[in-house]
Amino acid sequence: MIHPSQQAFDLGHLLGQAREFHRDGDLASAQMLCGQILELKPKHFDALRLLGMVRQQQGRHEEALAPISSACEVDPTSVEALMDLGNVLQALGRNAEAAAVYDRALAIAPRDAEALNQRGNALRALDRPAGAVMSFDRAIAIRPDHADAHHNRADLMCDLGRHQEAVAGYNRAIALRPDDFRFHYGRGRALAALGKFEAALASFNRAVVLRPEQADLRFARGRMLSVLGRHQEALDEYDKVLTWEPDHAAALNQRGVALQGLGRSDEAEASYGRAIALRPGDIDAHNNRGVLLQKLKRFEEALALHDQALAIRPDDVDALVNRGNALQGLARYFEALVTYDRAL
Repeated sequence: MIHPSQQAFDLGHLLGQAREFHRDGDLASAQMLCGQILELKPKHFDALRLLGMVRQQQGRHEEALAPISSACEVDPTSVEALMDLGNVLQALGRNAEAAAVYDRALAIAPRDAEALNQRGNALRALDRPAGAVMSFDRAIAIRPDHADAHHNRADLMCDLGRHQEAVAGYNRAIALRPDDFRFHYGRGRALAALGKFEAALASFNRAVVLRPEQADLRFARGRMLSVLGRHQEALDEYDKVLTWEPDHAAALNQRGVALQGLGRSDEAEASYGRAIALRPGDIDAHNNRGVLLQKLKRFEEALALHDQALAIRPDDVDALVNRGNALQGLARYFEALVTYDRAL
């Protein structure tokens, strides 16, 4: 029979090893040792929490939920365990439950800035912007150096169309943590929405330097280059994206725009066609291909594409205007006038 003091020593030793493995990134070994501890003591708080953290880091959020929930049952006053639980629920898209868990954490520790920050994220996902703003503001008031709270608040400002405020928030986040690519990417999006395209490109450039092989950043940079008429550079960015993600429909659509800007109409049409095949509901690709076909005097084909776009979204103004233009090209002037009236 194992003496209780010996078992306590064994559990402590195993937990220490598990934490070392976790710290070194050896998640499989950390998980194995947590399992051994829980065989000996199923309600071991630290092992339950660590096991949940490991599974979460592995992206196994459903499997992380049970041990973290058990840890919260063993110690309902642990703010750290409650935060883990809220984060897992958020990862599973169960944001209302996550918000309630963060509220439980805040009832214990009202000035926990990270709980406020994560509560803001959950409320934003629930489309409750007023509560989210309040949570982010409280987090920042308690911890002005909380870069993620500044960033998350700025993302929310973008959602609300308050892009100037968003830029200010991203700037504060960047000042606190200059090498986080997300902050530069967000700043670029906000600046683009304000029509400050050169400044937006500079932000996307910095994000790409920090994370050169992330497709979304390359795509955003390509969009700005296209807007600025730098079509060859834009094409190079889209081709990089498609090297990594060949079925990136948005990149194929925008690649068509760049090729069209370079006068390479046949390649542009093919790129639009691939985008539509991958994502038949992409109105932009239908419209872009239709406009190209109009320039090539292929008005019947263009009309069919704009009609397909309107079948997807009957009140799309661009599709209506483009349809009217195609009808004009076919000398069907009365139908064109009726279509333009629908766009007004």
